[in-house]
Amino acid sequence: MDFFAARRNVSRFPLFGCRRFAASAHEMSNRKTTPGDASRGTDSAARKKKTTAVETPAQQEKPQQSENQQEPQHEQTDNGPTEAASQKRRIFILDDHPLFRLGIKQLIGGEQDLFVCGEASNAIEAFNSVLRLKPELITADISLAESANGIEFIKNIKAHLPRVRILVISMYDELLYAMRALRAGAHGYIMKSEALDHVIEAIRIVLSGKVYTSPGFNDHLISQLVQGEQSSAESPVEQLTDRELEVLHLIGLGHGTRQIAEELRLSPKTVETHRMKIREKLDVQSSTELVRFAVQWVEQQKG
Repeated sequence: MDFFAARRNVSRFPLFGCRRFAASAHEMSNRKTTPGDASRGTDSAARKKKTTAVETPAQQEKPQQSENQQEPQHEQTDNGPTEAASQKRRIFILDDHPLFRLGIKQLIGGEQDLFVCGEASNAIEAFNSVLRLKPELITADISLAESANGIEFIKNIKAHLPRVRILVISMYDELLYAMRALRAGAHGYIMKSEALDHVIEAIRIVLSGKVYTSPGFNDHLISQLVQGEQSSAESPVEQLTDRELEVLHLIGLGHGTRQIAEELRLSPKTVETHRMKIREKLDVQSSTELVRFAVQWVEQQKG
């Protein structure tokens, strides 16, 4: 009677019941059971058949919902704005002046094939963001809020991303800083006073694999080649190393030895050594004269 009762229960769910029944029958044939155990097993199988028959339609709907949810995502990836943004040339902006960053961002945003993928106000933030975003080009300032200049940033980022292009946009004299920036790994230098009219041109030239410098700087280089090495030593400041120039710049901003050491991550003793070498190269007799010279020099650089 139990066998026929189970079959009557199965007939109510012909599709799922048959499969469940076959499995239950096969299981029962492989073990010895008492009549009472068999009855309990059959009743349990019947209860499972009901549960399976109720739950299965809901389970069948889940894959359909998952597929429906994935379809719009696939369309956005293939034909949506994500693909359009990925086709543009990615540019990262490093500058400690928010208004200048906004202006450059607006200029770049007006170009159909250029896209600002990120921005930062200091070298540490920029370094981490650039490693993550991997832009094609970085526009970087020389003077930054939390460091003396961007020369060290250029060196560090080129060591990790050799193929990234870098365009320096700075208020400081290109006759002093442009060659230092190019030696550090930059591919172009433009003064902020000329950025409004020429920054897009400079970006495209650098992205094309060439080097951008102003006509005035090009004339200066030609003059040096014609006149020889002596012309390169016109200003004593040009004799300073990149690190010494950083120290001189911070002295001109009114920073003391300990503050300079913290900002450049150097020991105070090392900073004092740099100060001594700067005094020798500039032919300055005392620390007071060095501070006065540095303050005047920084003011001249600001124009």
